[in-house]
Amino acid sequence: MVKTDAFGDSTWSKTLGDTSGSCGCTVWQTTDGGYVIVGNIGYTDTLHMYLVKTDASGNKLWDRVLGGTGWSGGQCVQQTTDGGYILVGVTNVDADGREAVWLVKTDSSGNPVWSRTFGGGSENVGYWVQQTADGGYVIAGQVDSRGAGSPGVWLIKTDALGNRLWSRTPSGHAGDRGRCVQQTADGGYVVAGNTGGGGGDLGNILLIKTDADGN
Repeated sequence: MVKTDAFGDSTWSKTLGDTSGSCGCTVWQTTDGGYVIVGNIGYTDTLHMYLVKTDASGNKLWDRVLGGTGWSGGQCVQQTTDGGYILVGVTNVDADGREAVWLVKTDSSGNPVWSRTFGGGSENVGYWVQQTADGGYVIAGQVDSRGAGSPGVWLIKTDALGNRLWSRTPSGHAGDRGRCVQQTADGGYVVAGNTGGGGGDLGNILLIKTDADGN
């Protein structure tokens, strides 16, 4: 973890995690001036979602390892209006290695309050989550054909308890990924990601605008 000044020069850096292998995927500044990081800790079958809270100088205040008997990983974290955190990533759902988007809500100390899974195919991953104006959540990620009817970018809307209200696959092409989603001023959503490429194509930036129902 590295903090820079306004010119990009490092003011401090911290090493978090342990020697079993750690990776930070998203960092978010919290209302107390500190930071929260989500990523992964462990390796292969022991991989789990890893949540770390620091003070304003990057010193660890607490950390949490989230996950059950299988493997899991964190991709995005944001602080919620109640002072807790919402996390999204991936978890395996069966012995065949199939994956589901994993949405986890924690309290302000990183203790899980509830979790939800969506899908159960070979490539189901949540890459970004945002709390929406109605108190629910919107997730951008990737799905294969077993998760939502067609492969590609997966957009999921939930209520405040993480129950799915609707899901859409607005790109509909295998390998397309939704890397980030933001609610827009008109109540709809904008998704950024990448196309899957194929046939020698390395892929392109993908930008999708939807209405409030994800169409």
